[in-house]
Amino acid sequence: MIDALIAGERDPGVLADLARGVMRKKIPDLTMACAGRFGDQHALMCGLHLEHTGQPGARAPGSRRRSRLSPGRPGCCGPSRGSAVAPRR
Repeated sequence: MIDALIAGERDPGVLADLARGVMRKKIPDLTMACAGRFGDQHALMCGLHLEHTGQPGARAPGSRRRSRLSPGRPGCCGPSRGSAVAPRR
């Protein structure tokens, strides 16, 4: 369901129909629960979260693959321990 939401699906019936296992018995309840306010900004945040947590195949719609910079390497997050910083005037 989350992948479908990220991909842009907003129809509650279609989303509820994606249920598996014992949740298939609760499709009417799921349909009601899936009706609501889930917009593009929510899809973006879900995609970014899944990408950040390393979920396979997860990627936020429209997001660019960021380089894997870590603190302390040039170009990331400003100065850190061990980096040369010019004195303030």
